[in-house]
Amino acid sequence: MNSGPEDVVEMVEDIGPLSEQAALVEMLGRMVDPDVDEVLQALASSHPDLAVARAARKALLKER
Repeated sequence: MNSGPEDVVEMVEDIGPLSEQAALVEMLGRMVDPDVDEVLQALASSHPDLAVARAARKALLKER
């Protein structure tokens, strides 16, 4: 990933409502890709909405 956490958050926020952002995060958690961990870490640590950040942390825990 070449972008910083803020860039990742901005891209996810552009998706739409918070419920859609959380759904995307859950879907990312089911993907098998080495870069997904970095994306989820960025969202977990930097997303301003607690529900989306929590969804990213939950996805990280399930992935491990």
